[in-house]
Amino acid sequence: MIDFLQGIVTRRLPTGVILNVQGVGYGVDLPLPTLCAVPEEGKPCSLWIYTRVREDAIKLFGFSTFEDRQAFSVLLNVSGVGPKVALAILSTLSIAQLKSAVETRQTHFLETVPGIGHRTAEKILVELQNKIDKLPGQAMVPDDSPNLGSSDQAHANRERKDFQDLYSALENLGFKQKDILPVIKTLARGYKGEQFQDLIRRALTLIHKPSEAAQEPARSLEQIF
Repeated sequence: MIDFLQGIVTRRLPTGVILNVQGVGYGVDLPLPTLCAVPEEGKPCSLWIYTRVREDAIKLFGFSTFEDRQAFSVLLNVSGVGPKVALAILSTLSIAQLKSAVETRQTHFLETVPGIGHRTAEKILVELQNKIDKLPGQAMVPDDSPNLGSSDQAHANRERKDFQDLYSALENLGFKQKDILPVIKTLARGYKGEQFQDLIRRALTLIHKPSEAAQEPARSLEQIF
């Protein structure tokens, strides 16, 4: 069982990272807060790991803190919650918000998570009532993102890559293109080289407040840039 990995970032992906640990490349799926904290390629990175073993596959899920790993494990013990839904929950809600939702039985917190409707949210909250003591306190995510330079070309290249990664990350969370593109268009208008984790936070805020996002239609990223 793998519980922790420390190595060099070989490739950052929209849904995770490939980590080179002494010459072995480990593919690790990450929730968005951890993905935002992963440093640039070639830099060292440490992750707490949850290893999920099935007959046909071994999957690794990584977290920047042990508390996030613990929360992921608790969520997997809720019937009907698999790794994809658990990652979506931890990508959308902080541990403190999740605990608050359980304690107050407010389903609207969980209903902001892609793929979770009212009935599913109610079911999850009921099951978590008996597991709330196992949920850790809120953990802070360190900001290890690099500064990628300031030349015009580098800025343009980084902008396009950041928004391509942002689109992929939101799509993999379960959001639809019609919801993602207006948010990206709004963020692109005011883009000033923000770090990727800041774009993610703002995107998640805007996607739940569609009235604040651009309303002009856009059919693809190419139309925006």
